[in-house]
Formats: sequence, C-alpha cells, structure tokens
Amino acid sequence: MTGYGNSGPDAAEPGFDITAYWARSGLMDATRDAGCPPALPVPGLGDQATATSLYASIVTGLYRREKTGQGCHVYAALVAEGAWATGMWLQAALDGASFYPKIDRRRPPDPLVNTYQASDQRWFLLVAEEEKWWETLAGVVGHPEWVADERFSDTARRNAHTDVLTPLLEQAFAAHPFDYWREALAKSRIPFSLVQTVEELAHDPQLRANNFLVPIADGSATPHLTVDSPIHVEQETKAAPRVAPALGQHTVDVLKQLGYDEKTIAEMGADGTIGPDVNEASPQQYQASAPR
Repeated sequence: MTGYGNSGPDAAEPGFDITAYWARSGLMDATRDAGCPPALPVPGLGDQATATSLYASIVTGLYRREKTGQGCHVYAALVAEGAWATGMWLQAALDGASFYPKIDRRRPPDPLVNTYQASDQRWFLLVAEEEKWWETLAGVVGHPEWVADERFSDTARRNAHTDVLTPLLEQAFAAHPFDYWREALAKSRIPFSLVQTVEELAHDPQLRANNFLVPIADGSATPHLTVDSPIHVEQETKAAPRVAPALGQHTVDVLKQLGYDEKTIAEMGADGTIGPDVNEASPQQYQASAPR
C-alpha cells in the first residue's frame, strides 16, 4: 500500500489518509459548504477504505493463483481510493462538465435535499428529492397549501425558488423536536436521517441487530464490543476479535522460535535484555488495553 502509487513524480512522497485520500483527491474540497474552510475529516476513513480495496486485491490475486498457478503483485494507493470515492465528480470533470458552485445550505440546489434543525437543536438530513414525496412532505410539515403554490408545483420550480422554500421548511421543522419528525417522516416513508453523534452510533440498535458491533474474546463476564469488519458472508463464521497482546507477552515464544534455549532466555531476563516473562498472562491481566 502506498500514498500515491508506484510510479510518477510523487511515488516516493509520504502519504497520509488526510493528505492523499482527502486533500489530494478533491474529497476535502467537494464536501465543504460555500464560505466554509475545508474541515479536518475523521481520521482513518481513507485508510480503512483503502485497506478494504487491498483485501479485495489480495483475494483476487489468490483466485488468480488458484486458476492459473501463478502468483502476482497486488497493491492499493490512498490517492487512488480517494479518486474512486470522488468518482462521480471526477468523471464529470474528465468529460468537461461544469459544476454547481459550493452549496450554501440556506440556498441549496434542491431544498428537499438539505439539512434542517428541529426545535431541540438536533440536525437531520432530509432527502425527499423524488416528485412523489412532495405532496406528502407538504402535508407532514402542516402546509398542504404549498402543493397548489405555482412556485413549488414541480421540481424545477421548487429548485428555482429555493431561497423561498428553504426558509419556509426551516421554520416548519423548527416547530417540533426531532422525535416528532422522526415519527412523522418515517410513517410517511420519506427518507431522512438524524445527524448522529459517534456516541449515539455506539448505541444504535441497528448496529447491534445486525452484529456490526461484536464482542471481543477477552474472557470477561461482560464482553466489550468492537467494530466488526464490513465484509460479511452469512454462510461463514468470522473469528472473534481479540485484545492486543500485553507488552512482551510473546517475547519468550518469539525467542524460542528463533532458537534460544530457556537458560539463555532466563539470563536475558535477569540482565534486563528483555522484560519479565508475561507469556502466560491471562486475558483479564491485560484487558485494560481492550477498547471500551
């Protein structure tokens, strides 16, 4: 895995998730609102996506070996993964497209695809872009008369009057807390999502119901959970995740594999060359290092 690929003038340059995947690929610029500086993204998003591509490459290479008997060299690059994630915009740019200016949420290209704030200050994303949802949405927010308004009679007119409709929707959504809108929008089958915090995501029942959060095999009476990999094969059982080893936990094992006898290893421990032998440490002795 590399930052910028195996060839080209920047092949030897150090590359991080945030520089190669986010900044260089255009994602950092494409995901900011008008008038806002680029935001520092959550660390590791590009690393994880690129690791998944590398896994796919490895599996493909193994399949090729099985079919041809020949090995191969596979690789992934952070900037390539970023370009793939930006692919819709990038392909448009390759074909000479002109782009919308940066989005201003107060005047979005489509007021029915926008973030809104409920009376309890919770933000949620509304995605009611299809024509079939407009009449239902107008009823849900308590303004069925909007349907007869010529300015809002179809998608093109609503988008042309986004500076009028957006504040009207803001005012309507500000009248009730998010739980009210959650129930009303869900009942009407209008797509939306609360803009969750990471703390809320950790207790999201949907992740628990699908085993996207799984227990760590650390021997504790109440297993600690960790994030499962996003790759699932229902007919196979994944190995349970384990805690990281304690410092020096496998030192003796490694030294024995390298040919050192027990007397020499004991002498190395006595003179401080290696730390104390914690080779027999139980999971409970080092579970403090487990993610909570």
